[in-house]
Order: sequence, then C-alpha cells, then structure tokens
Amino acid sequence: MTELYSAGAPGEPINTWLIPRRNGLVMYWPSHTNYIDQVDTTVDFVNSEWTTLALPANNPEGKPRWTPTSYDPGAREWMVSVVVPFFRDGVFAGSAGHDVTVNAVMDSFRELSLYPGTEHALVRGEGTVLVSSVHQDKIHGSKGTLTVDSIGDDDLKRAFEAAKRDDAAAAHVVGRTDQRVIVAARIAAPD
Repeated sequence: MTELYSAGAPGEPINTWLIPRRNGLVMYWPSHTNYIDQVDTTVDFVNSEWTTLALPANNPEGKPRWTPTSYDPGAREWMVSVVVPFFRDGVFAGSAGHDVTVNAVMDSFRELSLYPGTEHALVRGEGTVLVSSVHQDKIHGSKGTLTVDSIGDDDLKRAFEAAKRDDAAAAHVVGRTDQRVIVAARIAAPD
C-alpha cells in the first residue's frame, strides 16, 4: 500500500507511511531503509499530530492536513508532514502521509525567488508557520508552534490575513514600500 500511495505523490516523495489506529508504523523510505530500527519504541504515534489531525472528530471532511514542523531524530532532519485518514470497511483505520524536509521546501522557495531578498512562508490555515525563508530559526526554537501572530512581523500578518480572505489562488500585492513588496496567495494545498 505504501508503494501504491507514494506513486501518486508529485515529484519524488522522501517517504510514505501508515499509522494504524492501534499504534505502530509502516513506512516506505527508500533512502532510509533502516529508519524503523532507529525509531524509539516508546513513541506514541496514535496521540501524535500524525494521527490526531486525521481523526474523523478533528477532520470530518477527511482532507489532507499539514503537521507542524518537527525534528526527526532518526532522519536527523526538520520536517513537515501531510496526513490523511484512511478507512477500512467504512471505519477509521489510521492515518497515511508523506514527510517533506524543510530543506526541500526551502529549495522550492529559492526556485520561486525572482528578486534578491525575496521572502517566502508556508503557513497553515490557523496561522502556524511551517517553513519560512526568514523565520526558520524561530520555528525550530518553538518546536513548530510559531504562529503568524507571535512573530511580530506586521507585513507577514497582513499577507496571511489577505490570503485567508481570498478563496481563489490569485496573488495580491498587500503591502509595498521601497524596502519590501508583500504578495499573498492561497495555494491549492492541504490546510
């Protein structure tokens, strides 16, 4: 199932995994074939956001959701994950997902940078900052709990609010000075 699920992912996923409702982990990670041997056996996957974000009570629509940024000691990488619920015979059976390294997201940001000093941020719908070309150290320091409100960047907050108001994927200039141009857009991606 993990090989089939990963085949539908855009680009080259770093891994694909399933967390059964009862706990445990099934993972397909071609570059870390011994990863599962490095996972602490006391990790409670069921009560982690890898599962709780997918629970029908928390996600009745069954939509993909981003986890906060976290450090994976087995992979020695900062990551975000996209999680979805999976069902067996109509009953919630667990969560499935992909991990994306923060470095891979930053590489994508660099590809989008048209001008020197271009800044990017990936923010969940409720305001948790997942990846930022400017505030990544703060994200790591907060262990993934940094929010747009707590950063104290008024331009970023204004851009975030503008993107939340707009259901379309169109980009809008929401602030402009001689020093900084702020463009906000809502992307077609998990919330």
